[in-house]
Amino acid sequence: MATDPHWASKQINTLAEQKGWPLFDDPQLRFVTPQLKTVMAVWDDKRAGRTMPSRAEMTLRDLKCALANIALLDICSTGGRMRFKVRLCGGALDAFLGGPATGRFLDDVVPRDFSEKWAATWRPSISARTTARIVARVEFPNRRYYVAETFNAPLADDGENPDVFLTATYFHSRDDLGARADIATQLIAELGPLAIPPPEEATA
Repeated sequence: MATDPHWASKQINTLAEQKGWPLFDDPQLRFVTPQLKTVMAVWDDKRAGRTMPSRAEMTLRDLKCALANIALLDICSTGGRMRFKVRLCGGALDAFLGGPATGRFLDDVVPRDFSEKWAATWRPSISARTTARIVARVEFPNRRYYVAETFNAPLADDGENPDVFLTATYFHSRDDLGARADIATQLIAELGPLAIPPPEEATA
């Protein structure tokens, strides 16, 4: 892991293939959503030569362009397993999840399949103490026409040992207008066959 800068990406992609998840991790971090490019630039700037920045350094002012689509989660250990407690959840993510998530554990907010999948894609970034770009077909009921682009990154008060996780997600559809539709088209092209839901999903 220490000698392979793409270790986390490989772990996520291997797991996604094994589980049949319609997503991939892009180790080149080639974001197409403008706000995610900004969040990544802020994260990189604030770490100031350290492995990662702290939560306090990622101010709301710095992240204002993407606040509605950002969640900050405390990394907790409960019964020997890693859990995520939502410290802050933007309005766009709350709306997508169907209600407020702040102050609750992720696995109490969304169905188990989703919480386990998201946590499994987050843990490699935490272990490797690095950022990730995830592109996925959305599997939520009534949201399956969306594709998503996500920036994931750990944060650490001491700059080295992760204690908070930052995730920022934007949902795109070909039904969007203008630039957003163009982004959806690009993400769908990147996903390739993964962008096509199985017949049982397409008719659900």
